[in-house]
Amino acid sequence: MAFNDSLDFLPSLEKLSKENAPFHVLLSGYLRMSRTFEMYAALSKSSGLECKLVPFELSERDSPHLEEKLSDLISLLKQECNFRSIMVSDPFKQKVQSFADQISERALACGAVNVLWKRGDIVKGDNFDGEAFVTGATEQEGITFDRKKMVFFGCGGVSSAVSSHLANVLKKIALVDVDSERANELKKILLRQNEMLNIEIVQSGRARDFRQFEYLYNGTGLGKSDNNSPINSTDLLGECGVAFDANYTPANTPFLSRLNDQGYRAVNGLSHMLTCTSMHLSTVTNTPITYETVKQAYEQIVAGPT
Repeated sequence: MAFNDSLDFLPSLEKLSKENAPFHVLLSGYLRMSRTFEMYAALSKSSGLECKLVPFELSERDSPHLEEKLSDLISLLKQECNFRSIMVSDPFKQKVQSFADQISERALACGAVNVLWKRGDIVKGDNFDGEAFVTGATEQEGITFDRKKMVFFGCGGVSSAVSSHLANVLKKIALVDVDSERANELKKILLRQNEMLNIEIVQSGRARDFRQFEYLYNGTGLGKSDNNSPINSTDLLGECGVAFDANYTPANTPFLSRLNDQGYRAVNGLSHMLTCTSMHLSTVTNTPITYETVKQAYEQIVAGPT
């Protein structure tokens, strides 16, 4: 089920240029299941912020002209005074960094950008994912990461940011990706931050042994809009631990469901998303927007009309 059937996802730059009030863009490969649009509308109503969020969806069918489309979008960000920022979702977090004029140290460290915004004629790039994930997990879920062993399924933008943020905290990391080159590249990134970190690259396939790892993180889109999971039925798992999913819709993905049945605590991406939204709006509006404010807006749209 898609939540956003009434929205226009066709990436029309002409339409964006005609917006007559401040707006932000959410750039992604798949937005139909996202509730972020409703949440930003609720935040705008409750807080008085002008924070309209507009979808800009690009998919594999756009790949022959992808660089051109991304370049045109960011050029429009520079030109249009009402266009304030771009929230970047996978699979574009590692692609857009070359379009920013300035990039934060944490975005450079993980090789991915999840927000672009402008100050004058300068487009800045940052990545809130790592800090948002850890802050959400520790402050909202009471989970600590010191000296834990953690598996990352998928080595794209979100896994890169989260694993980079934890590179000096975790005892061991395992990387799993269908693209072995991407897994090896992330390993290099992590070792640059902590050369003593124990990193294992696990080949995608069957009968993998994850029993030594307390934490498992799904940084892929599997389970967001289908019934797939990066965990196979033949994989060997521990009797307990914590399973994290970057996805928050649906709340209980096949990945979380399988591991919850195995005895793991299941934590979806909601606290990460809410924290990231708080950081995004606080940064681009120069107005402090608390986690609780964002959470209340999300609860309003989930509860529906009263």
